[in-house]
Amino acid sequence: MKLHMISDGQRHARIWLLLAGAAGLLCGGACCAGAAEGTLGAAITNVSAATPGTNVAAIPLGEVAAQAEAAFASLHSIEGNLSTDQATAPILQELPVLTRETSARQEESSSMLSTSPSLEMLRRLGSEWQGFRNELAEWKSSLTKRVTQLDEDQGRLARMEEIWEATRSTGPGSKMPPEVLEQVARVIAAVKATREKVGAQQMVALTLQTRVSEQDGRALHELNAIELAREAFIRQLLVRDSPPIWSAELWSDSAQNLALQGSHSFTLQVQALSGYVERKGGRFVLQAVLFLAVFFSLVGAGRRVRRLGGDEAAQAALIFNTPFATALVLSLLASGWIFPQAPRLLAAIVGGAALIPTTLVVRRLIDRRLYPVLNALVAFCFIDQLRMIAASQAILSRMLLLAEMLGGALFFGWLLGPARFGTLVDSNRLWKAVGLGCRVALGVFALAFILDSLGYVSLSKFLGHALLQGAYMALILYAVVQIFDGLFLSALSIPPLAGLGLVTRHRGLLQSRVQWVLAWAAVLFWAAYVLEVLSLRAPVFQDLRAVLTATWGVGSFKLSLGDIVWFGIPVWAAFAVSRTLRFILEEEVYPRVQLAPGLHYSISKMVHYAILVLGFFIGVTMLGFDLTRLTILVGAFGVGLGFGLQNIINNFVSGIILLFERPIKVGDVVQLGGNEGVVKRIGIRASIVRVANGSEIIVPNGSLVSETVTNWTLSDRLRRIDLPLAVASPADATQVMELLKGVAARQAQVIKEPPPQALLLSFAGDSMNFELRFWTNQSEDWSQIRSELAVAIRAALAAQNIKVK
Repeated sequence: MKLHMISDGQRHARIWLLLAGAAGLLCGGACCAGAAEGTLGAAITNVSAATPGTNVAAIPLGEVAAQAEAAFASLHSIEGNLSTDQATAPILQELPVLTRETSARQEESSSMLSTSPSLEMLRRLGSEWQGFRNELAEWKSSLTKRVTQLDEDQGRLARMEEIWEATRSTGPGSKMPPEVLEQVARVIAAVKATREKVGAQQMVALTLQTRVSEQDGRALHELNAIELAREAFIRQLLVRDSPPIWSAELWSDSAQNLALQGSHSFTLQVQALSGYVERKGGRFVLQAVLFLAVFFSLVGAGRRVRRLGGDEAAQAALIFNTPFATALVLSLLASGWIFPQAPRLLAAIVGGAALIPTTLVVRRLIDRRLYPVLNALVAFCFIDQLRMIAASQAILSRMLLLAEMLGGALFFGWLLGPARFGTLVDSNRLWKAVGLGCRVALGVFALAFILDSLGYVSLSKFLGHALLQGAYMALILYAVVQIFDGLFLSALSIPPLAGLGLVTRHRGLLQSRVQWVLAWAAVLFWAAYVLEVLSLRAPVFQDLRAVLTATWGVGSFKLSLGDIVWFGIPVWAAFAVSRTLRFILEEEVYPRVQLAPGLHYSISKMVHYAILVLGFFIGVTMLGFDLTRLTILVGAFGVGLGFGLQNIINNFVSGIILLFERPIKVGDVVQLGGNEGVVKRIGIRASIVRVANGSEIIVPNGSLVSETVTNWTLSDRLRRIDLPLAVASPADATQVMELLKGVAARQAQVIKEPPPQALLLSFAGDSMNFELRFWTNQSEDWSQIRSELAVAIRAALAAQNIKVK
């Protein structure tokens, strides 16, 4: 009996229940003294008796059947949880395989750490073992939850067993029927059997916890050793750490010993790979599914693009001409995510498998003059995969490095010769950068070869590896940028994007912007990658963080460069979003809807202002500035601004009124005093009106709202033009008026309704003064229309021998 599992509150509650039961017996006896036997049976049925020596209450006889049913249901639930174990079963299956894999990797890792591996190899080893720790941490968390659940189940079962044992112990003295005793016994037996099952599961879970902790300790030990090796590598980077290449000490081991060591290392790597495949076999299926999805997508998209034809479709179809290779490259780029903590042999196999398709894809995307560089990089990458496999063999790895550095120096020396270099480099900025890169590569390869020959192996590995990894990543990023650029161009060539107006009119602009974004993203990623290869990314980012967080200020006001950056990013993003959204509205939305003249300009301006205000408040929030204090500050400055900047605020509010009320719109022909022109822009403070002579007048918005402005196109674009002329008296006035109206009616710019009017205003002496009044719907060109009509009228009058005064 586990009496300690019953709380004091439960013990006191049960005592009060016993007292209440006894009181009930006394009351029942006083009321029914003539029925002693029946009263005793009722008391036995309704009283919770206690087992002598315990505080566990027995189950009343009348509730035994119901409690037994509930107990069996609870036991069934517990056993169901045991049978559907999702924590220990997979761990129990994978742990032996993982143990064999980690044993092989640990032995191989120890061999590698004894040969002064490169920083990249140490980084790879650290990533592998950290991946193991992450996986083991998930297992430990699952096992902890499982053990906790089993402990809770054991506690429940122990309490159930105590209660039912207490119930059975009351049987002999309470005249409990045999059937009830038998049912109680069955419950107790079932509880004990379930407890045994739970106990067995507990032992399994606790054993797994111990074994998983042991593997985690091995991984932690290797991580500590790798960190020590990394510190030693950096500390001894400029120290000669191996004998020169001509030293007899270097070749002290026999060829047979070297072959045995290489065979043993390869066997360990195969064991690690087999264990990884056994544990992560489903991920190879995921890799195949990803490849097939990308392949069939490229095939389908290529067919649609080729059907369109045209130069742009042909340019986009370049990446679809080799769908198998392109799909393989894109799917292998995701191998780092699909295969976490992959063993070195698998990484070498994946890297080697990516060489051929990458070469096929890149050859279609680069200039033919770079083919030798591409072929050389492929050869270097193949040697790197061999060096990765032979990393634990100091002599073999060093010989491969020497061969690689010597080959690189000879190749770039040949490439930079007068015969080749003259055809490679021209005045283009890109080719100048290529030429500079080739010179740098030649110097680094030669220096690394010399350092390795003299015994500075670590420094040679550091320089050579940084150069090659930077070149590989540049090549891969170039291919990826070209692939995504082609995919984007092909997407613009097929529905639904091909049917958009902004795509039809601005395809070149969209492509150039996407190319700019991809190029800058690739450059930033390449720079971060090279810094990581050089083990400088963390220090550089730490120094950059220190610069950004350095604060200066006056009194309680503090400001840092990081605050300015965090404020500037949302504001810059607001401008970019506003520009993009207005571009979409103007190119795609406005042409599809009927809007009043100038309304689209007002909508775009208000969208622009709203996004800028939102970006400003987001920037202020990212600064950590209390918006309540900002409101108070704005209120305090508002009074001063109201007086000091009264005109500016007046013009700003007037500009908002112009955009909402729209008495003047962009494109309206307005007259301000003696100037008449077309409204070109309504800004925050002032508007711009372009007059007939080509000059632009900057008019404060307050003047447009408060002063009298003639708007010739407020309601429509109709305008009446008056053309006065004087004719010699001998002419017939009626004939002249009909001639004027006829000439005006034949002009294309003169509208038919209302029709032109010719009026005789006055006559005196030998002249008659007429005025021709006509309407046009091209009010912005009224002066040109009047001039052309005046020329036509003079010609018509001359044809009729009517003299003009």
